[in-house]
Amino acid sequence: MDKFAKLKGDNPYLKAEDEVVNKEEVSKPTIPTMDIPKGKETKKQMSLMFTPTHKKKAHRIAKKHDMSVSELFGYWLDQYDEEQ
Repeated sequence: MDKFAKLKGDNPYLKAEDEVVNKEEVSKPTIPTMDIPKGKETKKQMSLMFTPTHKKKAHRIAKKHDMSVSELFGYWLDQYDEEQ
């Protein structure tokens, strides 16, 4: 009794060898180049001390505007007029 007799006609792996030999060449998709601005400032780490209340408030404001606290603080600094 051949326990694999049922599988001989139904074996999905029988054609695998032919598929590997006859496979078509697939070209890689073209990836658009990213437009990275030159001269962009690099970020450096800095520690700031906030009270727990101010920290929560900063996170709430940043989340409301879909930005990080670092980006929010940077935005505030950019808006500040130093000649006052």
